[in-house]
Amino acid sequence: LKAIEHFLLLSAFFPVFLGYLQLLNQFGLNLPFVNVVTSKFVYLVFENRVQMTSSEPSWAVIHMLTIGVILLYSANKNTKVTNFIIGSLLVLFLLSFSGLGYGVLILSFILFALLTKRYRARTILTLVATLVFIFFAVPFILDVFNVKGYYVSRFDFRYLFSNQFLSTDESGFVRIVFPLIGIHQFLDNPLGVGGGFYYTHFKEYLFEYYSYGLHFPEVIGYLDNPESVSVRNL
Repeated sequence: LKAIEHFLLLSAFFPVFLGYLQLLNQFGLNLPFVNVVTSKFVYLVFENRVQMTSSEPSWAVIHMLTIGVILLYSANKNTKVTNFIIGSLLVLFLLSFSGLGYGVLILSFILFALLTKRYRARTILTLVATLVFIFFAVPFILDVFNVKGYYVSRFDFRYLFSNQFLSTDESGFVRIVFPLIGIHQFLDNPLGVGGGFYYTHFKEYLFEYYSYGLHFPEVIGYLDNPESVSVRNL
C-alpha cells in the first residue's frame, strides 16, 4: 500500500497542478498557455473546464474520486503530503462543477449509508452537506463569479428538472436516455440480448420513445455507426 500511495502521489501532482490552472481559466482568468499545455495530453481541449490530463471533464472527476479514495484509506494517510493532495483534489472536485461527478458522489453516499451502520449518521450528514453545496452554493458561485460555459445551465434546477432539459442538452440526453434504453431492453428481454448486442435494438427504442433527441450530432453519429453505441454513458 505504501508503494501504491507514493506512486499515486507522484502521478497525481502534475494533473492536479494543471487542474488548478484550468480552474483559473474557468473563473475567467484566460491564460492561453493552459490550453496549449493541456493539448499535449489530450485530443480535445475543453476550454474553461477542469479536465486535468484526462480526455474530458467527466473522466477527470472520476479520476479525482478514485485517487482521493485510495489515498484516503492508504497506509500513510496522515502524512502532510498525502493530506495536501487529498485536500487539493477535494477543492478541485467541488469547483469542477461536474454534474456527473456530483451525481456519482451522491449515489456513493446513499449506497454507503444503506450498507453501513457504524458510519451511517456521519455519512448522512455528509450527504446533506453535499446536497446543500450543490443546490445552493454552486449556483451562487456561478452567478457571483459570472462563470460561463455550456454546463452552467445544468445548475438552473428549474431547467434541469423540466421537460426541456433532455431535448436541449446533448450530454444529458446521452447519459440519461442511453441507460434508460438499456433498462427497456432488460424489461423486454430479461434473459438478455447477448453480450455486446445492446446496439441491435438501439434504433428501435430511440425512435419509439426518445425521438426528441434525434437532432443531436452525437446521437446521429451513433445511428450511422450503431455498433459503437453502448449503455455505459451513465
